[in-house]
Amino acid sequence: RDLGQQLSQNVLLHRIEQPGDHGLVQLQQRVRLAAPVHRDADIAADHFRISPREVITKAQALYRRALELNPTNFTAATDLAQSYYAIQVPLTGDAAANAKAAQKLSDEALDAWETALNLARTDAERQSVQLHRARVQISARRGADARASLAKVTDPKLVSLKAELEVRLTAEEARIKP
Repeated sequence: RDLGQQLSQNVLLHRIEQPGDHGLVQLQQRVRLAAPVHRDADIAADHFRISPREVITKAQALYRRALELNPTNFTAATDLAQSYYAIQVPLTGDAAANAKAAQKLSDEALDAWETALNLARTDAERQSVQLHRARVQISARRGADARASLAKVTDPKLVSLKAELEVRLTAEEARIKP
């Protein structure tokens, strides 16, 4: 199915029913649909005639609701955290306000990744989350925190991603040095 068909069937972006057996199944279906919605926010925005930011906000609400109903849902926690990658800080023309908004967004994303980290069941999940935390920390110019997160990644399957982030971190630190 194309995204438009999925969206047409996804009335839950607009409301979430009280969970019962039927309501919980519907919520699970809606959460599964939220992932492509937040990843294709422009298409969803056109379909629902709302802004891409509103699409992401609605998808995040679904992830949060899923976590309320199942507080150990690692997948919902990581999907919520990943949704922050799709958000761009609106530029106001005021550098201080822009920096404050970027800081707030980074803090929210890191809080979401912290939740995912706490729900991770395996070492591989924890290390994958650490890579995401480092990515956000680099963007937020928190080099020491990023290095600490990267130091926790030892899985050979993640070494190349870790190395890419270390190069990015070194370049960012060199760029901002006086």
